[in-house]
Amino acid sequence: MSAPGSAGEFVVIGPRKRAVNVGDIFGWRLLGSEQTYTGQVLDVETELAGAKLILVAFFNIAVDDVRSGQERLEGGRMIGHPYITNRTGWLDGLFVTFANAPCVDLGRVGIAQMTGELVDLRGQPADRGDLDLVIRNVLSPPGAIARWLARSG
Repeated sequence: MSAPGSAGEFVVIGPRKRAVNVGDIFGWRLLGSEQTYTGQVLDVETELAGAKLILVAFFNIAVDDVRSGQERLEGGRMIGHPYITNRTGWLDGLFVTFANAPCVDLGRVGIAQMTGELVDLRGQPADRGDLDLVIRNVLSPPGAIARWLARSG
């Protein structure tokens, strides 16, 4: 399968959507790519600076392969790490939900705060030894995610 694209910008691929649910599988495409890839909503109540945000994962798996049953989402096909984002991708039609399924199991995920403190997805203190994955405390709007995906493709 080819890389997701190199332009560093998502393109609108469908209608706007307000509701985002845990387990939603969505399509996304980078400018300059003909292929639409998949992502999944892992959490819709990730706490960051008092705000409830969305934890998403992006996969190097074509939407058509997931729809046809040829491929299924699995952690080993994830591009990079999960991102904390907002609803902008869905509101602007950049992320288009086409299915809902149980989430990819990444184990217990924690967030490394700017202070060095580790917290779980609900903002509660966590111990590094109890976590399977630690992500940075950064809100990533779709534009920042697109640039990162383009560099890692």
